[in-house]
Amino acid sequence: MIIAIASDDGVKVVPLTDGSRAFVLFEVAQSTAARAGYRNNALNALNVAKHPTTRAKASDPGAERATLVETLSDCTAVIAREIDMDLRCALQGKAIETFVCGEENVDRAAQQYAASVPEAYEAGPPRRGPNA
Repeated sequence: MIIAIASDDGVKVVPLTDGSRAFVLFEVAQSTAARAGYRNNALNALNVAKHPTTRAKASDPGAERATLVETLSDCTAVIAREIDMDLRCALQGKAIETFVCGEENVDRAAQQYAASVPEAYEAGPPRRGPNA
């Protein structure tokens, strides 16, 4: 399974907002997490292109949240220091679990997550809804 951790520098976990720059991706298997890449936050890039000198709020938050959800669509979980409630709902609506952590270091946060995931869950989260 792939998890994404919000980080501006690849080291520190940050709040997940339209201003966070990127995500460190980890592949989680057998209770361990290994770095699998780095992905820019498409929502941040969109807002910077519109407002290069400021961190302006999104003009159409629903459409722009969809951009971020699409960026993370192959992830099983997203971890951040904080996650906006509307964004949390949008991610969970696409079966992407969200976790707020107190850990500041990206690698330690990924290892803590990996250690807490039941082995049966590593194939992906259980299906939800009436057809599960």
